[in-house]
Amino acid sequence: MRTRRHRAIKWAEQGKKRKKYTTSENKTIGLIEHLRTKGVEFLSEIIRGVSENINKIRLVGNHQAFTNHKTFYKHIRESSIDHSQYLFRKDDAGYSVVRNIGSYGYKEGLWEMCKIAYFKDEHFELVDEPIGFVTVDDVLKRLEEL
Repeated sequence: MRTRRHRAIKWAEQGKKRKKYTTSENKTIGLIEHLRTKGVEFLSEIIRGVSENINKIRLVGNHQAFTNHKTFYKHIRESSIDHSQYLFRKDDAGYSVVRNIGSYGYKEGLWEMCKIAYFKDEHFELVDEPIGFVTVDDVLKRLEEL
């Protein structure tokens, strides 16, 4: 079995200098080499994976099912933070159905809804605690009860 000393002697005979790297430096150098050779492929795979996940989240919520409902009032979308909110209204009562990064069920592509009371025009107040992890079918069932 060869030791470091044997390798050092062999390299000295060949005129090579021994490179002294720590473990973390070796890992960094290896990562840099990997990114040089496969960096573009690696980044494109990451971007493809992120876009597929975003599409899955958007596909679970059915926009047409909400906007075609008889009590549909307004849709608010903020694409920079992936926020989508639907307001439903019947007289002075209604529901707010939300999906954004902080809502219950966001990672699973589900909705959060809460019963609201309307005042003037578009001003409303939450009446109950939010209900999280709600599917589109569950939202539509609760809207029928309104």
